[in-house]
Amino acid sequence: MKALAHWAIHHRLKIRIAGHSAEEVWGALVGPEGRVQPFRYHLRDRRLTVGEGDQARVLELDEYGFEVS
Repeated sequence: MKALAHWAIHHRLKIRIAGHSAEEVWGALVGPEGRVQPFRYHLRDRRLTVGEGDQARVLELDEYGFEVS
């Protein structure tokens, strides 16, 4: 969860958690302009999915919240 929090800070986003399980956290990311995007974050893999469907972006984060290419 720490990597997700750092990533959100870097992107000036607020995290609104809607739920969690032992393996993932989900909810919404809110931008400074008020834009809301759903997300799912897999804790073990540090894999973040932002958006839904065809417009979803999947990012892999390092332990400091930076995107891994």
